[in-house]
Amino acid sequence: MINQKYTQKKSKRRKKRRLKRKIKRMLLITGTFLLFSLLFSIVIFLPYQGDAQHLQEPNNKTTVSSCENTTISLDDEEHSCESTTTVSLNNEEISQDTESSQSSDEPSQKNEPSQNTEPSQENTTAVKETIPETTPSSLPVENDYFNDAVFIGDSRTEGFCMYTDLANAKAYAHKGLTVDTVFTDPVININGSKLSIVEALRQTSFQKVYIMLGVNETGWAYNSIFIEKYTKLVDEIQTINPNAIIYLQSILPVSNEVSSTHDYIKNEKINEYNRFIVQIAKEKNVHYLNVAEAVASPNGALPDDAAVDGIHLKKEYCEKWLEYLKKHTI
Repeated sequence: MINQKYTQKKSKRRKKRRLKRKIKRMLLITGTFLLFSLLFSIVIFLPYQGDAQHLQEPNNKTTVSSCENTTISLDDEEHSCESTTTVSLNNEEISQDTESSQSSDEPSQKNEPSQNTEPSQENTTAVKETIPETTPSSLPVENDYFNDAVFIGDSRTEGFCMYTDLANAKAYAHKGLTVDTVFTDPVININGSKLSIVEALRQTSFQKVYIMLGVNETGWAYNSIFIEKYTKLVDEIQTINPNAIIYLQSILPVSNEVSSTHDYIKNEKINEYNRFIVQIAKEKNVHYLNVAEAVASPNGALPDDAAVDGIHLKKEYCEKWLEYLKKHTI
C-alpha cells in the first residue's frame, strides 16, 4: 500500500516536471518569436517612420533642376541649355529660344547633340521672302584663279572638285561634313596624319576659301546651332588668315521629288538656311555667292536631269557651277 502511494507520488512529480519543461519550451519559443518579430518590425518600419517625419516637416525650400552651363559635345564647344540667339535678316529678327542639349550626307537629324533629350520644335517668327544678295557678276577668270583656293564642303563639293579641272585647288571636302564636324572629324590626310578641316587649314597656305555647307544640317532641331557653328567657322578662317577672301556659297536646291519625299531635306528649309548664310556674310564682311541660280530650274528646284539622285550634281551641272564662280569674283 505504501509502495503504491509512493509510486503514485513519483508519477505525479514526473508529470509536473514534464509539464514544467513543456511550459518552459513554449515560453522560450514564444519569447524568441516575439523578439524576432520586434526586431523585424524595427528593421522594416523604422526607415518609413523617418520618411514620414520628413514629409511632415514644413518644406521651406524649393529644389530647382537647372540646365545652366550644361555643355553639349559638338566639336568641344559649350552650348547653354537655355540660350537665346537673335538673327536679323533684312531688318527683321528671327528669335530662337532653345532648351536642350547632336554625318552622312543625310545625317545630322540623328546626331544632335546631342547632343540627349528630345527638344520641342523651336518658335521662329515669320520672315518675309527676299532675294538673297550675292556677289555681283564680274569678268570671267581663268582656272588658275583657284590655284590658291580651298573648297570646304560635303559630298556635293567632292563631286564638284572631281568633275572640274581645278587641279591645283585644295578640296577639303568629305561626305556628310557639317559645320560642327569641320572642327572634330579627322578626314584630311596631311603628311600621313589625319586632321580635321580646321586643323588642316592651319597647316595650309591659301588666299581664298569657298564654303558650301548646310544641306545635312537642315535636319537639325535648332537653327541657332547651325548659325553659331557656321559663324564660328568663318571666325576661325579669318583668324588663321585675316587676308583670305572668303566666299559663302548658297546651299544648292534638291529636286522636287527629293524635296517632297525626303524626311528633312526640303527646298523650303534650304531657302531658309540660305537666308541665314546671307546674314552671316553681311555680319562677317565676307562674300555670299548665290550659286543656286546657276543650276536651279525656274521653280527654284534642281532639274530632274541635274543629278542622278536629285541631290548630287552630274558633271554638266558641276561645270555650270564652276562657270558661275568664274564670273563672280572679287
